[in-house]
Order: sequence, then structure tokens, then C-alpha cells
Amino acid sequence: MDKIGFVGAYDKTDVILYIAKIISLIGKKVLVIDSTINQKAKYVVPVINPTKSYITNFEGMDIAVGFNNLQQIQEYLGTEDKKIDYDIILIDIDSTESIEIYDMKEANKNYFVTSFDLYSLKKGIEIIDGLNETIQLKKVLFSKYATEEEDDYLNFLSLGHKVIWESERIYFPLELGDQSTIIENQMLSKIKIRKLTNQYKKSLLYMAEEIVKPEERGKIRKVFRQLEKEVSKMAIIVFNSNEKKETGQTLTTAALATYMSIEHNQKMLIVSTDFNDGTLEDCFWPQKKEEIIIDRTIPLDRITQMDSGVEGLAKIVSSSKTSQEIIRNYARVVLKDRLDVLVAPDTRERTEYNKIAIAYPNILQMANRFYDYIFVDLNKNMNLTEYEQIMKISDVIVLTLNQKLKSINNFAKLREKEQFYNSRKVIPILDKYDKFSKYNNKNVSRCLKEKKIIPTVSYNTLFAEACSEGKIVDYFLKMRNVKADETDRNKMFIYEIAELSECIINKLLELQNKKV
Repeated sequence: MDKIGFVGAYDKTDVILYIAKIISLIGKKVLVIDSTINQKAKYVVPVINPTKSYITNFEGMDIAVGFNNLQQIQEYLGTEDKKIDYDIILIDIDSTESIEIYDMKEANKNYFVTSFDLYSLKKGIEIIDGLNETIQLKKVLFSKYATEEEDDYLNFLSLGHKVIWESERIYFPLELGDQSTIIENQMLSKIKIRKLTNQYKKSLLYMAEEIVKPEERGKIRKVFRQLEKEVSKMAIIVFNSNEKKETGQTLTTAALATYMSIEHNQKMLIVSTDFNDGTLEDCFWPQKKEEIIIDRTIPLDRITQMDSGVEGLAKIVSSSKTSQEIIRNYARVVLKDRLDVLVAPDTRERTEYNKIAIAYPNILQMANRFYDYIFVDLNKNMNLTEYEQIMKISDVIVLTLNQKLKSINNFAKLREKEQFYNSRKVIPILDKYDKFSKYNNKNVSRCLKEKKIIPTVSYNTLFAEACSEGKIVDYFLKMRNVKADETDRNKMFIYEIAELSECIINKLLELQNKKV
């Protein structure tokens, strides 16, 4: 684990977040700790359920707010007896005490971040002055002109203080354009660098390269170019099965989407393509005691303005009166600005369902311009044309298998028969997994000649009950920080969903990198 310090009174939060974002894109687990008095990260990084101290995921990295030391973070994560499981920790520091508490003298790298206003300069030097031992720092200077006179003034102020300056300096420009971009990113809860000035971007890249290992710097440059071009992370993730569709596929779809919407600050949509099946809807909303049956037997061309959900969207799509945000008007909100659900059609008539299903490919492509991730619970028995179109436009296909020899053999034959299922975008997983079966993930992976071990999703009683009661969100919020040993079924279930999430994100990055 590498530890990097950012010392100073100047506002460093956004620069640290941007550097962490770049590093996280090469697959590194990055933790940003805000140990400052003002705790700016608490206000600019969105969080679902803020408490006095918490860790939240933002743009692929974790942000720790409200902790006084690493031990408290270990207790929060339930890893008191182990090292914190991060590759790189970036610590925002504005006090002598934090330098001592986080033992920054043993850090891999320490930066002194300042502008040339007197408060930032003198307060920053005051932080260093309180140390018992001398510390080595590299200057990160925010300046409009970047003159030698400014640097000489900083050297003058630091004379006699416990600091050894590195010879190199890093400059960031003080430009209104950069500030406007940073404010815009804060308002959108996104990190986008395309509009930043060239000098600002060069300095970000330089620092990110300096923090990682020398052999990883090529990867940093590659993902940085991707970030500059703003390669879309928007993705359609299809859940499918080579067997008759079971509820396990739907519950896995709901589990992954709910977990990712809680852990990641991104807009997500679940689309159910089922016919006469309310399993997905039941996961999020309790069933009413007296269900109201809506007559959906009228022809599609007579659907009125009262239509909602996919029926209403089908009408809009057919009229070509669409916009990228229109999906939100027809989807149900689960977590505001994070997770919406487009439920299955209400109709119980197969003929009408087939008419509505024609619109699904266009609906997904519209939604893909607005949502970051779209999770499709695919009905294998829908129209073949639309089924194949959805499979084709998908970015990743999660193919659920069960632990039966027939299911495994059928998938192997399917791969031999259809080259499509050998595609890199297909991820087979074992659903309703039983680790005691001889058809465990290691044996099945070996049988299917998979290079990596197949992900699994075990059957979990509490999770299944929560889905039947419309309490899936409550389940994940309750269990996300459960303190239990590794044999606890709920902890193992959350771990499996987290692993599947990471597997899919890595697959998307892998496929995107090949396109760049």
C-alpha cells in the first residue's frame, strides 16, 4: 500500500480527486482521506446516507470523511487485524497533528500544495513548523504567472523551518476557465477533464504518473487520453440464460443494479422485458393487498395519454417524438438520480406484448444516452428479432448458468455452435450457487476452459425474502457494512455481488481500451 500526502492550507480537494480518478482507471484501488478541518469532501462528494464518519464510492474511488486516524478506518471497514485493502491512499492534510497521526514521514511521497496568497503560504509553513522532525516535500504551486520571484519568496518564508524542498516543482495555472470547469463538475457530481486548460491537465498527468510505479506509467497515459476524449462509460448490461429463464436471473439483475447504485454515484436503469411477470417490481415495491388489474388488451395504436412505463414509451418511440431524458418520465424512481426501474408491461395478452416489445431496442439506445449503466433482464421468449437486436447492442452479457451438468454442457455446445457466445463481452456466472456442489466455480471454469474463475452468486435466504417484500434497497443498506467473519452468509453474498460488479466494470474498461 502506497501512502501519498498532500500538505498545506490551500484547497486541494479537487486536485486530489482528479488524480485519484486517473489512477483508479488503471484498476488500482484508491482511497482518498480528507483529514482537513473544513472537510470539503463531505460537501462536494455525493453520498446516500451521510453520518459523522463514513466511506463512500465516487467515480471508481473511495472517499473517507470524518475519521481521525487509520485505525478508525480499519474499524469501519472491519479490518482491524489486517492492512487496509487499498493500493494507494491519498491524504489531504492541513495540520501538524494529521502529519504525525498518519505518519507521513514514512509516506512514499509528500506534496506541499499552495497558491501565493499570504494565508496559504504562511499557514502552510506553520503546519510544517510544528513538526518534530524534518520532512521532504515537493512543491505544487498554483499561480497565474509561475515566476521565479514567487518561488524565491516561498523559499525565503521557509528558511529555518523543518523542510527539505525537492528540486522539481509542479505548476497549476490559476485560470477562471479551470475554476468554472471544476464548479461545473461539482454540480454534476462528475469528474471530466476535457475543458481544463492544457497546463492543468499536464500537471494532473505528471502527478498521476509520479505516484504509480514506473512500469504503470504507460497505462496512466493511455487512460488519461481516454478520459480526455471522454470515452463514454455508458453501458448496456444484459442478463440472459441459456436455459429456461428462472427468478435467479431477475434477482441477480436487481442485486447488482442496487449494489452498484448505492456504491457508485452514477445514473442507472433496470429494464424488465418480462411477460406477465412482476418479480422485478416486487423487489423494490411491496405488493398491495388489493392489486388493481389494468385492462391492457386494447390495440397499441389506441393507447391513451394515461399509459405509463414501457407501454407509454412504445407509443413515444413509434411517433419519433423522443429525447434522451424522456425515459425518466416513464421509469419508476428507486434512488433519486441513481436508480430507476422500467417495469415490465402490464398486459397479459401475448399479442399485445409482442407489439410493445418491438420498441425495446430503440428504448435501450435512447436510455444509453442518458444513463451510465442500463441493466436488462432479458426475456428469452420475446420476439426473436428484438431479442437478437438487444444481444447485439449490449456492451456486456451476463449469462447465468445453474450448477447442473446439463446446463454446463448446453453452454459448452452453444459456444461450439455459435461463435457469438465466445465473444469477450460474454461473462458466464453460476447463479443460486452452492459451494458444496462438485460443480463448483473452479471445476466449471476448468470444464469451460475459462481463463479466469467464473463469478458466482449464492442463494441467500434473507436477500430472497427482502426481494419478495420490496425491501431489496433496505437489505443492501443494512448489510453493506456488516461486521461478521468470512463465513457469514450475508457477508459472503455482498462480497459475491461486489466481485461481480468489479468483474463487469473491468470488462467494460478492457473493451473500451481496445477501442481507444
